[in-house]
Amino acid sequence: MGEYFRFIAVWGVILPLVCAQEIRTRGTKQKKKAQQKEVITAQQPTTTIRIQGIVKDAQSKEPLPYAYIKVQGSVYGTVSDEEGRFSLELPATSLPVVLEISYLGYHSDTIYLKQSQELTIELQPQEIRTQEVVISASRISERALESPVSIETMDLRAIQQTPSITPFDALVFLKGVDIVTSSLTFRVINTRGFTGTTNTRFLVRIDGLDLQAPGLNFPITTMMSPPEIDIASMELLPGANSALYGPNAFNGLLNVYTKDPFKYPGLSVDVKLGANHWDGVDTTLQPFTEFAFRYAHTFSNRLGFKVSGRYLRATDWFATNYEDVADYSGTKNLEIAPPGPSNPGYDGLNIYGDEVSLRFHAGNTQFGPMSLIPPGDTIRIARDGYVERALFDYGTYSAKLSGGVYYRINTRLQLELISNLAMGTTMYQSGNRYVMDNVKYHSHKLELKSDRFFLRSYVALEDAGDSYDTRLTAIRINEAWKPNEAWFAQYLLAYNPTTNAIVNGLIKEVGRTDTVPALDHEAARAFANKDNRDLNTPTLITLLRFMGYSQQEAEAYAAAITAGTARITPDNPRFQQLADSIKNIPLSQGGSRFVDKTMFYHTEGQYHFKDLLPTLQMTLGGSFRYFVLNSQGTIFPDTFQRITIYEVGAYVQVIQKLFHERLKLIASMRVDKSQNFDPQYSPRVATVFAVNKRRTHFLRASLQSAFRNPTLQGQYIDLDIGAFHYIGGLQQFNEKYALILPQGDGTYIENAYVESSVERFLETGDSTLLQRPGIKPLQPEKVTMAEIGYKGTLTSRFFFEVVGYYGRYTRLITTQPVIGPLLQDIGTDTAYLTVQDILAGRYRRYRRYTNAPGFIDAWGVTVGFQWAFHKKWTLAANYTYADMQADESVFQGDILIGFNTPKHKTALVLTGEKLWKNFGVVVNHRWVDITRFDDGFARGTIPAYNVVDMAIIYNLPKYPIQLKLGGTNVLNNRHVEVYGGPTLANLYYVQITYDPYLY
Repeated sequence: MGEYFRFIAVWGVILPLVCAQEIRTRGTKQKKKAQQKEVITAQQPTTTIRIQGIVKDAQSKEPLPYAYIKVQGSVYGTVSDEEGRFSLELPATSLPVVLEISYLGYHSDTIYLKQSQELTIELQPQEIRTQEVVISASRISERALESPVSIETMDLRAIQQTPSITPFDALVFLKGVDIVTSSLTFRVINTRGFTGTTNTRFLVRIDGLDLQAPGLNFPITTMMSPPEIDIASMELLPGANSALYGPNAFNGLLNVYTKDPFKYPGLSVDVKLGANHWDGVDTTLQPFTEFAFRYAHTFSNRLGFKVSGRYLRATDWFATNYEDVADYSGTKNLEIAPPGPSNPGYDGLNIYGDEVSLRFHAGNTQFGPMSLIPPGDTIRIARDGYVERALFDYGTYSAKLSGGVYYRINTRLQLELISNLAMGTTMYQSGNRYVMDNVKYHSHKLELKSDRFFLRSYVALEDAGDSYDTRLTAIRINEAWKPNEAWFAQYLLAYNPTTNAIVNGLIKEVGRTDTVPALDHEAARAFANKDNRDLNTPTLITLLRFMGYSQQEAEAYAAAITAGTARITPDNPRFQQLADSIKNIPLSQGGSRFVDKTMFYHTEGQYHFKDLLPTLQMTLGGSFRYFVLNSQGTIFPDTFQRITIYEVGAYVQVIQKLFHERLKLIASMRVDKSQNFDPQYSPRVATVFAVNKRRTHFLRASLQSAFRNPTLQGQYIDLDIGAFHYIGGLQQFNEKYALILPQGDGTYIENAYVESSVERFLETGDSTLLQRPGIKPLQPEKVTMAEIGYKGTLTSRFFFEVVGYYGRYTRLITTQPVIGPLLQDIGTDTAYLTVQDILAGRYRRYRRYTNAPGFIDAWGVTVGFQWAFHKKWTLAANYTYADMQADESVFQGDILIGFNTPKHKTALVLTGEKLWKNFGVVVNHRWVDITRFDDGFARGTIPAYNVVDMAIIYNLPKYPIQLKLGGTNVLNNRHVEVYGGPTLANLYYVQITYDPYLY
């Protein structure tokens, strides 16, 4: 807590000083401008003109500070001062011009000018925000009402008012949006189903830069996102958008636009001070701190620069679900004890290391004849595990720094050079729970753009830092104090009545006072957790010689079955030393640390033909990506050879307007080629019709096909995570691990079984139940989606929208659990997996990437409205329904579908602005229905939950300073959003923002 109070004290002093200095500086600048106005005018060259004036509220006649005035079709623009006045210098040859005037919360306006003159511009307040201009839907500028597909927006006004910790968290209150929380700083955004904790079907872009971590292939949004005070707007498109954005925009995309330094110059500072874990259930009250800044400056409206940064530190939410998730099918475990810690096969969900288990039965000779148990007692026995909190201290932080230089080459061209650096520590969940410790991400972008085209090129690089696998860390700790073979052998030696007498005799021989009763699982476990090296006596070796072993074999076997020390508990100082040592050793060398320095290069461009015909527009674009994998053998098989992949794509879009532009027809086509797959095509047709002449009611429909390439991990992963081994879906991995065996005629035979069929066989003894997985090379997945919708302003105060969609998914990329041969058998005469091998436990578990057979249909409806029922109050509410149905063949072979989407959910946002002396309030509520959640880590049910976020906002009347008292989950409804993930509780904070562009 000392650090927390020091942080408050330091910024409690710095922030007022910074704000005061900025205010004084701004006042001095205005005085100088007024004093120099006549001199500037007198010195004005004849080759230029000056347009100046004032921007006001059309109703109150009050000036509007920081309104943006731009010359249409050029890079010339300026911002009004604190008194609403502006001055814009232009070349004399530029007349006539069209001025575009915009201000947050007001309808934009345009003015046609033939000559220089003093202007008084009055803007009308906008009661509901339906007239905003967006570019994401068609990659060109258009009104949101007229977009051909669904689009959800958050403007600067909504961003400033959100009670959520970040604007990205607030997206969940938009129609059809889901967010999966793996930790406080790791949230995954998705729309329309088929999501997970690492959503590779959703694209997030910041100013055109793909935010995906190169090696993970999914966006780490919260960690890599810009600070709240640098975000101008966000546009979210639900559903398939591959036609314009490529394969990653399979389920949807989010475009985030930061503030232009020419439109938003000056200094902004933001501080949040708060705390979570108020209820003390998982830990004591913990501080939450976040500091952000932004500074932008321009020179002669030609050259500008911007720098921004954000730093967050907190204590994460805890994952403490200890439900028994062991598979007891085909065993006698439930006759011994109910599922839970008392069962010898117990596998706690957020306890790691207890996944290591074996099924012992009379025919299992894996540990020699001394490990046989009585006939008929097929039992699952698991090692003891360690809770997650023993492997991670839940300390999380996030740091982001960005800088950019912006140069206006001429009236139409602008050149931008932008660099981003992000780092932090967070937890994410996939096959296991992984700690991304001091992970780093940086990107560098160069872009040339105008109102007609852009050409951008950037490189993105990541460094996994000290990241590690919590489950594998626990498994390695167990193996360090006692190898698995020795632990299981000692357990069975103590449990088996025949060998139990030998064990007790050896205990007595060495002078120990403990005894072990036979057929007692608790006693057998306690014995296996002890240091039994002293039982490696001449008597034991003599006994083994009597059983037929040679002297050398007897000595080796005696040492093996008595090896290991006593169990190391988390309160033992050696535990942390051992854990730290394992975390620092790469996976490929027997530790749990990831090495990932993968990078990708991306170049894309677009040109918009505005004037082909009076009502016809066309857009052409293309992109090229090049990935360089670098995991040093810890994730990919790149220990000795670098792996590279390229992707190339191109698209065209044509828009035809008819009937006085009330009808808009859109057709798009995109083709993409990835190195490992055939070309893929993404067509889209859409139409938008203005029902009335006032253009306030619109009907639209669209039909599109989209595809998604397998991720880099889906293609190349080669990762042993202890409980099983992840392998990529390319044919080379099926061959490498002998899941298919080549024949002399060039064909292959399968050498693997579906895992669940092996369990059924072990339970019944019926070998006809064994099922082959049907191994085929991995292919891109596809969806064809139809969408219809209506949106309109029923009155000037009421906006309504309804959307319905239906999609058919084929070749869904997923993972499949299979059983294959042991590593030591691959390449030998015993490589073929037999029934006898399965009975003897001679097999290995795999999770292989594959395509689901058959098809899956998904459909849904979203309904929402925004109602300004009072001049100071606005209510927005929405309801989302989503469901799916799969072809029967999809469920064959343990295929993991992972729809992971609630059937019903609602959201409500109540906003009161400037209610009393600049006070306002925002209340957000959402309800989420019970959800079945399946991913690589676990399968289970998430109970329904309600969440309320709230903020009280106060804007200082004479200064651009906002005070906010806010909280998320203020009613402390403890819940989870992902099965096996953390329990989320309440967080309260105080926010102080200095920003000249506060609404």
